[in-house]
Amino acid sequence: MKIRAAGRDVGTVPERGSFRWTIRNARGRLIRYGRWATQTVYPGRLYKHAVVSRLGYASRLPAGIYTLRVRFVTASRTWRARPVDFRQPY
Repeated sequence: MKIRAAGRDVGTVPERGSFRWTIRNARGRLIRYGRWATQTVYPGRLYKHAVVSRLGYASRLPAGIYTLRVRFVTASRTWRARPVDFRQPY
């Protein structure tokens, strides 16, 4: 699975933090998580990240809905993207 995240600082102050992601099943159980290196996000700039993560063999994953959540975490604040649901049909 390829996980992509993008963020833009729309304010006037640079923010230093890291993008973090989690994948959870329908019951809220954590399946996989990760983060990208800490960086400074400057006003007006767009930052994009991508990573390939293996969730496991499709035959071993229960069918259902999984949720990807991405957030940008600083020392004093957290910004969250809208959760993205995806379906495991097998």
